[in-house]
Amino acid sequence: DPMDINSASEKELASLPKIGEARAKAIVKGRPYGGKDDLMNKKVIPQDAYDSIKDLVIAKQKKEEAKKPEAKKDEKKK
Repeated sequence: DPMDINSASEKELASLPKIGEARAKAIVKGRPYGGKDDLMNKKVIPQDAYDSIKDLVIAKQKKEEAKKPEAKKDEKKK
């Protein structure tokens, strides 16, 4: 199964190719991610590292975060 960059531990992330401890810390610090491509968009890791892990990771969204946009829509209707 792909590793979730939004919930994996630093140790788990560090086990990925071209990541290591420093990049794993940067990934954790940059959370949450809307998609795995945010690792590149937010300049958390370089392109070569992203290319090495893009097929090994996913970015799951928390259920609470999925509900937030609905709450904003309800506020606009008032």
